[in-house]
Amino acid sequence: MRDFIISIDTSQNKISRLRYETDKNLLKIFLATPQSIQQRDIRLEPGPFYYDLVITLDAPDLESLGQIFNTNSELFFNKPILNIDHKAGNEYFGEVNLVEPTAAACAEIIAGLLEKLGLDLIDTNSATALLAGLITKTHSFQNTKTTPQALNLASSLITKKADQELIIKNLYKTKPLNCLRLWGRLLGQLEQDDKNKAAWLNAEPSDFLATQTSTKDLPFVLEEVFEFFPLINLAAVFWPDEAGAFCALVQGRQTEQLQKISLEMGGTIKNDQLLLKIAEPSAQAAKEKLALLLNSL
Repeated sequence: MRDFIISIDTSQNKISRLRYETDKNLLKIFLATPQSIQQRDIRLEPGPFYYDLVITLDAPDLESLGQIFNTNSELFFNKPILNIDHKAGNEYFGEVNLVEPTAAACAEIIAGLLEKLGLDLIDTNSATALLAGLITKTHSFQNTKTTPQALNLASSLITKKADQELIIKNLYKTKPLNCLRLWGRLLGQLEQDDKNKAAWLNAEPSDFLATQTSTKDLPFVLEEVFEFFPLINLAAVFWPDEAGAFCALVQGRQTEQLQKISLEMGGTIKNDQLLLKIAEPSAQAAKEKLALLLNSL
C-alpha cells in the first residue's frame, strides 16, 4: 500500500470546487474553475509507502522472492530490510542480516530471537507455525539439519500446544492433485544408483502437458523422493530445454555435496536445490555425466 498524488498547477487557474464520483470501475474527479485546466497542469506521482520495514524469511536473495519482488522492487530499495535466513549461500542483502547457517530452519532463528528479546509471544498459533517450519526443513527430523537444538525447540513448541495434527494435515495429507499425477508418472521411470545412493528421474514435455504442471512443480517431486526413499542421499530430475540441452534440478541431504557439484558443473543453488544446464544430447548422457562426477567426489 502507498499513496499516489495528483498534483495540479493552480498558479493560473484557481480551483473553486472539487468532488468525485465512482462509476462501476471508474473514479471521476470533478474540478470547478472559471478558466480551463490543461493536461500539462496535472501531474501524477507516487507518494511514500505505508511500510517502515521489510522482513524477508528463508530468501537467499531478493530474486528468490519472485513476484512480490518483481512487482514491488521500489519498495525493497527504499525501505530497510531485515534478512532472516539459515542458508550459507545467502547474499546478505539486508541492512540487518540475521543469517545462521548452523540453524535447522528460520523457525529456529526466530524462536531464538524472541527468547533473546525476552518476549513471551509464542502462543498456540505461533508455536504451530514454528514447528511446521522445523518439520518442513528437517524432513520430519530425518535429515542432517536435525540438530539437538532443533529437537529441543520442537519439544518446547509442543509443550506450548503446537497443533501437530494441523501440521500433518496440511503438510502431508493435502497435496496438489496435478503434482501428485506428475510424481506418479516420473516415479514409474525412477532409477536408483546404489553406489552413489542417488535417484534419477526424467521428465518430458508430455509429462507436464498431461498433468497440467510445469518445471516449477519439480521441487515437489524431489521432496517426495526424499520422503519415500530415506536411504537416498541425492536425487535429480532431468528435462530438455528449448535449446536442445538438458536441465537438471538436484537436491541432496548434504548442502556441501551440492556446492561441490556446483563448483564443477556451474549452476545456481537456491532453497537447497541446485539448478544445472548440461550440454548433452540426451537425459541418459546428462545423468551419466552427473553420476561420473559423484563417483569422483
